[in-house]
Amino acid sequence: MGELKKRVRMRAKTKEQVQRDAKYDVESLSQQAAVARAAFQKAETELKMAEEKLFEAMSATKTWQVHPDFEHDDQHLEAQFNVETPIGRSTTTIDPEQYFQLIDRDQITYEDFFNSISVSITKAREYLGEKQIERIAETKLPEKKDPVLKTQFVIVDGTPIFGKVGKK
Repeated sequence: MGELKKRVRMRAKTKEQVQRDAKYDVESLSQQAAVARAAFQKAETELKMAEEKLFEAMSATKTWQVHPDFEHDDQHLEAQFNVETPIGRSTTTIDPEQYFQLIDRDQITYEDFFNSISVSITKAREYLGEKQIERIAETKLPEKKDPVLKTQFVIVDGTPIFGKVGKK
């Protein structure tokens, strides 16, 4: 006897089915993101508290470096903590009057001078009106950036653990 072959034909999803599936995906993925953000926030808080206590203990004992190497929850952990004094960032400014005098000494031209200076808008407002500034100023708009997802807030058991809870 010959085999009966059946052909199964899949129907394309309707627009409503696609939208329903997408809405489910958004809900499911947003819940996953909220759970991950809550776990991250909790870990970040615990880390901050642990580091503050470690810093206090190291400072009190004048210990400037510690290098723990140990087993924890079937994992080998190794770390290093240093107490350091950050170095500030230096800034260099040029005295505008002395720089302008270089023109008289033929060390720079007027074009060189004006190409290498900028005027603080805050200072200019002390001496000029807004209309005067608008006539001589050039405004560069910020570059358009790609959209990014930002978590606004996460609430766990009624307690906000991330972000600022406010009006939607």
